Amino acid sequence: MIRCGFWCCAVVLAGGCALAPKPGGASATPGALLQAGSGRVEYVNPFEPQRVRVHGLTGLSVVNGEPRIDAHLELFDAYGQPVKALGTCVFQLYASTGASGDLGQQLRRWVVDLTDPATNAAAYDRVTRTYRIALTEAPPPEATRGYVLEVQFQSIAGGSITTRHKL
Repeated sequence: MIRCGFWCCAVVLAGGCALAPKPGGASATPGALLQAGSGRVEYVNPFEPQRVRVHGLTGLSVVNGEPRIDAHLELFDAYGQPVKALGTCVFQLYASTGASGDLGQQLRRWVVDLTDPATNAAAYDRVTRTYRIALTEAPPPEATRGYVLEVQFQSIAGGSITTRHKL
């Protein structure tokens, strides 16, 4: 009788322990194990950035006579929660071609390295929960011309996410 109870409990408990990896690199769910084609098993980090957003505080300004863009970025994980992450930000500024917000000529490009933990922490503003990055040597603000800022965040884990924001 005790043996029967033991096996019944073992079967019930084992039913909730299925950690079988998805074969062939199928799409990942956060926290899932993936089986790559080489037989290698990878863990998908549920807190890896899945989306980047340019915060509304982002804008053109002039500091000491020099135009710049004060960029505020938010990174979000698979659950929609803000996260911090090590990686590289590539900013590209384009002229806007009108109300549609289409991209015109590329005016400037900046690459900001946030792979160093100390540099990353210094760029993070705890009050706004954004990365605050000053992009210097920006074109001067013009009332007759709009700009589109494209941001690509490349994490050290290899993921890449992109967004655009009209200035």
